[in-house]
Amino acid sequence: MPKKFTVPERLDLFSVSGLTALLAEAQAEYDTVFATISAATVTNEQLDELEGLQRFVRTDGPAALADLKKRDERLHALSAEPEPPTEPAPAEPEPPTEPAPAEPEPVTASATLRVADLVPAATPAASAPVPAPLVTRSSLVASVGVPGFEGQRLTSLLDVARAFEARSAGHSAHTAGRDSQVVSMLPVAQLVRDYPDEYSVFGDQGDYAKLLAIGDESRLPGGSLIESTLLRYEALKAAKRPGTDALVAAAGWCAPSETDYSICLQVTTDGLYDAPETQARRGGVRHNTGIEFDTIFGTCTPGAPNPTGYFNLTEAQVAAGSPTKTCLEIPCPSFVDTRLGVTGLCLTGNILANRGYPEFTAAFVRGALAASAHQVNREQIAAVVAGSVAVNLSAAAPWATDVSVVSEVLSAVEMAIVDIKYRLRLMRNASLEVVLPYWILAQMRADWIRRNGGDYSKMICLADSEIMAGFTCRGARPQFVYDWQDAFASCAVSGLPGADTPINNLPATLQFLVYPAGTWIRAVSDVITLNSVYDSTKLATNQVTHMFTETGWAMVQMCPVSRVYTVPICPSGRTGNQQTITCPA
Repeated sequence: MPKKFTVPERLDLFSVSGLTALLAEAQAEYDTVFATISAATVTNEQLDELEGLQRFVRTDGPAALADLKKRDERLHALSAEPEPPTEPAPAEPEPPTEPAPAEPEPVTASATLRVADLVPAATPAASAPVPAPLVTRSSLVASVGVPGFEGQRLTSLLDVARAFEARSAGHSAHTAGRDSQVVSMLPVAQLVRDYPDEYSVFGDQGDYAKLLAIGDESRLPGGSLIESTLLRYEALKAAKRPGTDALVAAAGWCAPSETDYSICLQVTTDGLYDAPETQARRGGVRHNTGIEFDTIFGTCTPGAPNPTGYFNLTEAQVAAGSPTKTCLEIPCPSFVDTRLGVTGLCLTGNILANRGYPEFTAAFVRGALAASAHQVNREQIAAVVAGSVAVNLSAAAPWATDVSVVSEVLSAVEMAIVDIKYRLRLMRNASLEVVLPYWILAQMRADWIRRNGGDYSKMICLADSEIMAGFTCRGARPQFVYDWQDAFASCAVSGLPGADTPINNLPATLQFLVYPAGTWIRAVSDVITLNSVYDSTKLATNQVTHMFTETGWAMVQMCPVSRVYTVPICPSGRTGNQQTITCPA
């Protein structure tokens, strides 16, 4: 049964188009409920629901929408450059005649002052779409019974860690018989993913259309994945970051040293893989993987360029009725049932240590949650790599002899994009996702700075924005991620960045993923529950299980072509004029 409409708590997080769609959904829900009731059958619950919907549709929603539109107009006005004011021409003296009463000029639609009238026609910022604010569709709420946090929204990992500490602190107050063995899960918080129906799959016939819509890049700001990424990048770059300068008081050496109980925790959740996401409300997604061009047309072979169902006949052949015109039968599609797996985390600790140094426990829990996010990230990237066709360019010309990182990476990426576009006969301006390890940025800069010739002042820094431009002009939307081709992802391989032993060089072999936008969709479970475990047998040794949590996910391949390329790289700085590149015959 479809979920009832729920008015979001934060309407200011939506875009104008998103809130407009939400109002339409609420109006449809109101009409549906109102049409099914009568004065004799209506319940108080239905009346409460109708009153809430009516209040949202008529007052709260339109007021929030007006605020969003006003905010967008103000942002457009700030981004525009007004024309410089011109000096008014000196007024000529009027003849000394008696002035006639002036008639008011008629006001026409073109006389209305608009923001566009203040902007020169050549200013691109006037028509540039503004990226919509990110919409939060998940909320982390402390469970009932957590001291000091019950029912509160947890807005940071530090709040989550403190909630675990508060819940676990009560374990030592429990008493149990010597021979008793009591184990119980005590909920600490729930991460509830409340996606609207258009971003949720229910295991019915409408799922496939929803999944295709979720992966459709045209719904993004700017109309494409690349334009949306550039808009977001510019918005983040324009945002001012708070200053980090601070005054530190000087301390003499006369007094004995004090113990600093603060903990340096530098673990973050940056560099995670980005993919369209849907909420799998029944633990899985049933789908097919799309159709390739040759699935329809077939494979061209010498002497038989037109397979069954396609013909190209001369007038004489048509008149003679030879050869026979063949037809292509539409096959039945095959479906794949992708089920969600689980990835989890379990933490134990010492009760006495918690009491004596709670700051360390809270910091460790916070770091463990961030590390768990990277674990999930590692597994999801690995799933996409495993589902992609491997292409090794290490021994192929010209990649084997072109030992320039910038040249090899950008050229290999564009070759892969062109090949996939031909394979699928994609739109020539279609966006393709390219996923690379974060360290490739450093290798490209190292290669760039070692080049000879050119304006060296402009070569000293190959900025991220310039590298991004090098990818986007080739039709790629790049992601630079952690947890792939590093020490955490490949613990059996030495010499990768991030290991205990510092590396001497960054890797000389690169892998990158390439696939059309929307090929991979991440399906996630409804609820992630974070529990604190009470175990009477562990309490006997002052041990406690602080945290037990798991999340369900699966990477769903919606389209047929996804490839992972391997290419050798060397940041030598050499260019074509300084070396001989062997091209294939």
